[in-house]
Amino acid sequence: MPHKPSLDLNKYKPFILPLVILCLVVFSGLFLLKPKISQILGVRRNLSSQKTKLAQLTTKVAALQGLDEVELEERTKVLLGVLPSQKDLPGALVTIKSITSAAGLELREIQVEPGEISTESAQPEPTKKYNLPFLEFKITVGGNRTQFEDFLTKLVLTAPLMQATTVEITQADGGAIEADLKLDVFFLPLPSTLGAVEKPLASITPQEEGIYQQLSRISPAQTGTISPIQSGKENPFTP
Repeated sequence: MPHKPSLDLNKYKPFILPLVILCLVVFSGLFLLKPKISQILGVRRNLSSQKTKLAQLTTKVAALQGLDEVELEERTKVLLGVLPSQKDLPGALVTIKSITSAAGLELREIQVEPGEISTESAQPEPTKKYNLPFLEFKITVGGNRTQFEDFLTKLVLTAPLMQATTVEITQADGGAIEADLKLDVFFLPLPSTLGAVEKPLASITPQEEGIYQQLSRISPAQTGTISPIQSGKENPFTP
């Protein structure tokens, strides 16, 4: 049989140690550089995201700069008059008195539901009839039917926004009437955030513009000299 030559490893010994060292250096380098590479890639992705947000924010700023500042302030004033940003119990009381007086009715009694005065969160969930927070009043007025109809008309056209939820009328002799009403006076807290940067600036829809035009017809009550109420619970904290 022919003799196969044996592999002589001795001649490779001078290269084995440097090769092992080189492999260790390469693997160590990859192990140490991998987090750095991931970090660099993450920074690049974050930078790209920030550039996108900056472009979107620039678009928003340009849209805001295109708005009429005077018109915007006027619209804000109108809307805050119709829907105050916070509970205004004294203002609501004055408005109800003013409407009653302007209609020629006698305001005989006025009460405020105690659970509605402190905070919005104190309002029990089952009593929330709307998507808006509100103050609830109970009033008793006296006069004739024409005056009462005028009162209801003024109620709809006077700021802040309010609604009569129940009306009970008692007819007396001579055409006089006495009416018990429950009134809800609305308010709307300002938003706590301005929205995400990446969301486009919402434009006013035709439906929203129509609602604004309707609300702009509601004017504040003319608060002149109002006679104090001689009966009933005007002070909601009266026992």
